Amino acid sequence: MTMSQRTFGWLTLMLLGVGTVGAITSSYLPVALPGSTRPIADSSIMITLYVGLFAFVLGLGVLTGYLVRYQAQKTIFSTDHWPVFRQASLISIAIVAAFVLQGMRVLSWWDGILLVIALVLVELSFRARITGS
Repeated sequence: MTMSQRTFGWLTLMLLGVGTVGAITSSYLPVALPGSTRPIADSSIMITLYVGLFAFVLGLGVLTGYLVRYQAQKTIFSTDHWPVFRQASLISIAIVAAFVLQGMRVLSWWDGILLVIALVLVELSFRARITGS
């Protein structure tokens, strides 16, 4: 698979996520008319919103990772694909987990810090396994 095909795939995933988040958000925005009620989103709607958000952030993260590596190295090697995907996945998990915690009204600074530390430790364990240390 060529780099342009990979880029097109990630761009498509990102746009699919944007469409999903946009459709759900516009369907459940509070209505500003007097006497109207705001629709209640059930758990399936919220799960779909979080999946769409994950897809958007993953696609954006992978494309940004490719851009950063290209700017630093002036080329992208075949060994760069897995680390870029892994790091974008961890960032996506952190952002979606923060949104889920905020949706349950339990997000605090300590929870956010512990979440980021946990994901940094996961990334460091992958790096230690790869280098053989």
